[in-house]
Amino acid sequence: MPYLAIGVVFQILNQQYMHTSFLLSKRNTFYLINSGSILLFNVIVSALLIPRFGVMGAVWGRLGTEAFGFFGSLILSRSAFAMPFPLDRILRVVAAVGAMALVVRFLATSAPDQGPTLLFAQIPAGIVVYATAAWLLDIGGLRAGRFSPPRSGVFGKAAWAEMTSRKSAPSDRAAEYPERDERASKLNYFFSLSRCAICASA
Repeated sequence: MPYLAIGVVFQILNQQYMHTSFLLSKRNTFYLINSGSILLFNVIVSALLIPRFGVMGAVWGRLGTEAFGFFGSLILSRSAFAMPFPLDRILRVVAAVGAMALVVRFLATSAPDQGPTLLFAQIPAGIVVYATAAWLLDIGGLRAGRFSPPRSGVFGKAAWAEMTSRKSAPSDRAAEYPERDERASKLNYFFSLSRCAICASA
């Protein structure tokens, strides 16, 4: 489960964040490239790992596939719309989650036979620890009472300034090739559904 959870994190970062780059730049073809490459990678790693390692091979294949998809989108976004990627903020969130996980794990090992009672203790303890860490680390500008743009990261604050100031005007590429972009969108849906089917069958 921990490995699958990490894979889901990569999936969310890819589909819910990095794909926004393709949406803003109206590069629907990049959806197709990313989804198609993920599907192909998934098929290859599944064929290599599942026969040898069984269920764990499928788990590692899923994790590798989601990571591959995320970094593929990261590369493609540089040719589309460079999304801000504030590494310092991400590390602060990771630190807060890590503190919460340590406390929850400590409670689980201290009283392993408590069943539902332990769960009722873990949930509020995790919330309190995460909220405290988020406040101390000033995640999302909590102490300032407002959200502030990232000041550093892989893309830097220049990309953030561009993202917040740039108007969502129709792209010349989209106006020039509307039929091609529509076909790319349909093919992307096909690849996404195929990938889901392969993951489910694995």
